[in-house]
Amino acid sequence: MDHVTRTSCPLCARPHTPADARGLGWSSEHSATGTAWVCGSCTRAHLVEIETGLPVQRLDLPATA
Repeated sequence: MDHVTRTSCPLCARPHTPADARGLGWSSEHSATGTAWVCGSCTRAHLVEIETGLPVQRLDLPATA
């Protein structure tokens, strides 16, 4: 996994900032290659896939503040 994937949402590329680490809006995906952080919007949009272990397809969601 490259640095960009580790520091931004792999689905929408929203940056994962230190302020985000304090809240519960982001979820993490753990694999043999490392940890990827998924933003709250993408987590909610892909909750069924994440919870069931299905592959997550990228959606073009608007960035939220």
